[in-house]
Amino acid sequence: MELTLCATPGYWARRGIPQMPDDMRWHDVLTYSLSAGAPHIPFEVGGEPYNLPICGRMDANDSGTLVAAALAGIGAVCVPALLARPYTERGSLVPVLKEFMPSDIWLYAAYTQHRHNSAALRALLKLLEARMGGSALDHPI
Repeated sequence: MELTLCATPGYWARRGIPQMPDDMRWHDVLTYSLSAGAPHIPFEVGGEPYNLPICGRMDANDSGTLVAAALAGIGAVCVPALLARPYTERGSLVPVLKEFMPSDIWLYAAYTQHRHNSAALRALLKLLEARMGGSALDHPI
């Protein structure tokens, strides 16, 4: 799963575009409260994980709320690229530090395996696999 760190063009114009992960220490970051441990932005520097601790300006347990706050110019948000794509494609949100975003974030779908899974479950799993551009599921649906 690809992550993106983005904010509005106006936010970057006011606060400056970061060139390195540590530059985000001085930015208003909108954080996801269900992440384990203290708020941080996951980066990858020199092929190694680098979690930058930050003091978030706003904390929420819903990525949609964080994206909405970013669209309002409140701060920068690090979310799955899939959630931000409609806004980054039209320029409402501008991604930064793409070369430092981690490449090993995984999305898992856990479900009980039944002989005949529901059509809704099969459709959801196929959608997730197609949208995430992932490889085949471990267990066929």
